[in-house]
Amino acid sequence: MAGINKDDPEILFNFTGNRRRPKKEPEPNSLGIKNHSEIWAKFAAGLSSDDIKAGTKASAEWYRQKLKELKTVNTNQLMTARDRLRQTGIPGQMYIFFYDAKFKNDAKKLPYWDRVPCVLILEKDKDSFLSLNLHYLRVRDRLALLQKLYSLATGPLDNEQTKLRLSYQTIKGVARYATARRCIKRHLFSHIKSRLLWVPAQQYDLAALLPIARWERKTAEYVYQDGAKNYATWSTTKK
Repeated sequence: MAGINKDDPEILFNFTGNRRRPKKEPEPNSLGIKNHSEIWAKFAAGLSSDDIKAGTKASAEWYRQKLKELKTVNTNQLMTARDRLRQTGIPGQMYIFFYDAKFKNDAKKLPYWDRVPCVLILEKDKDSFLSLNLHYLRVRDRLALLQKLYSLATGPLDNEQTKLRLSYQTIKGVARYATARRCIKRHLFSHIKSRLLWVPAQQYDLAALLPIARWERKTAEYVYQDGAKNYATWSTTKK
């Protein structure tokens, strides 16, 4: 190891003696977030202290600005918020999880897929659930769809018991929910590779803004354009 000064505080070594980079300190941010598992609680407290109502354009913009301060989001840390982890999901509620697609090795059956879905569950059976994975929409379309779905809320969005009166039959063919057609997906329980991270209704907009989608085979832009081209409309009923 000629030329390497082990006493240099900027150089760290692992147990084999190999050089490794020093641990990066987290970027400074106004909410004091050091581990990204704190995002949920800190953002909730910050939104409340600034007296901003959840589910509004103002709250979405507030979330957007705070996420800019973080610059990046560590998905692994995000998924360690222990008080949010669940074994199973409830229709009408939102969850984030790690997923390993059944047909990941068959590009014809599955041309692209998301490893970290952010879903609103529509319905479930003993093997899977049908849901809306918001990642299949551009961010602006995610927020626009959520604004329409909030009319189905069972109570105030800042109440942790609130969920959406949501099912496939509720949105099927309804013109105002047309973009939902692009993100209807079925996920098999046997291919979920983590516990489900529950997102309360107050933070649906925050979850929609998080840059955590992990696309396989195709880029996000390809996914958005393919969805707009092939799943733009369904037989609609005005409601």
